[in-house]
Amino acid sequence: MPQLDIPKLAVDRSLPLPPFAQVRDHLRELISDGRLDGRLPSERDLADHFAVSYMTARRAIGDLVDEGMLAREQGRGTFVRNRNSRAAAIGSIGIVLSPKIRQGVANPYVAAILQGVAEEGRRLGYRRTIIAEHPLDLMRDGRVGSVSGIIAIALSAAGFDDLETARKVMPVVGIDCGKGTEEIPNIVCDNRGGTRLAVEHLIQLGHKRIGYIGGDPPGEVAEARRDGYLDALRAAGLPADPQYVVEGDFEMESGYAGAGRLLGQPQPPTAIACANDAMAFGVYQRAHGSGLKIPHDLSVIGFDDLPAAGYITPGLSTIRAPRVELGWAAIQALTRMVGDTPQASHRVLPVSIYLRHSTAPPKA
Repeated sequence: MPQLDIPKLAVDRSLPLPPFAQVRDHLRELISDGRLDGRLPSERDLADHFAVSYMTARRAIGDLVDEGMLAREQGRGTFVRNRNSRAAAIGSIGIVLSPKIRQGVANPYVAAILQGVAEEGRRLGYRRTIIAEHPLDLMRDGRVGSVSGIIAIALSAAGFDDLETARKVMPVVGIDCGKGTEEIPNIVCDNRGGTRLAVEHLIQLGHKRIGYIGGDPPGEVAEARRDGYLDALRAAGLPADPQYVVEGDFEMESGYAGAGRLLGQPQPPTAIACANDAMAFGVYQRAHGSGLKIPHDLSVIGFDDLPAAGYITPGLSTIRAPRVELGWAAIQALTRMVGDTPQASHRVLPVSIYLRHSTAPPKA
């Protein structure tokens, strides 16, 4: 192994900070102090130098590339960015919200995503976020150059077309958008698998008449969550009765109205799965107004795990979506694109089921 003119680091595996982060922080300090410049040794040489695994060294370098401190050049190696190029690489983040999100940044689902964007953005050195109603707004009034890229949340396929125009000027990443392309990655959680998990739970409890209140179609999230409901019924050999499926719009009022339609059927469902928690809260209101007790008379399950899900009575069983992690993943994808690193066009984050007290076996 060649002798490297880089101060060594004694990695302490007893610390809560993992080895890759210790190596990353050490290299970051050397770069910031001007003690490390130019072309870096190979990742294998750095691994040997710091007595860590190759993957540990690679992850440390990858983080610094994401932060804009290092740049990988194909066929040449990894280089320290000079101070001017580092400053130019890290600007502000433009956020574009779907006009269908009534509460905007106050929407609990969106607020958690923006929390993740802000947390990871600060770690990577972004100065601030700029909220806009339209992607083209971020290309006006001299904002180009100060905005490093755009993160669009829940835009429909039609709104996604405007992102194609913005992409010609700056990198763009979607979260829960209508589609993804090679040029515009789309980050989502496992919407289809999550709803299937929720309905499978109801089936395992013994429910056979299971209603479903969907989101606002057309849209990838709404369609994927509805497909998960149908997947679970098919797998259990249960009929997909259209009278048990109603469309909502992800707002509480549509959950209230949808529950009224479902509970008004000659044979009402014994359980209702909702495409999000907000509509499940509407189902609670309608059930209580009809004299039904949850879960004794009606089981209800949601999707997202909003903070209020743990405070209503009874606590709402739901699918826990990685909302903050969606923000992390989006800002990481955006930073790779700023650094000209290839990024997959579509990424799906896992979900989990969180059971509280709103689901139980049907009455005999």
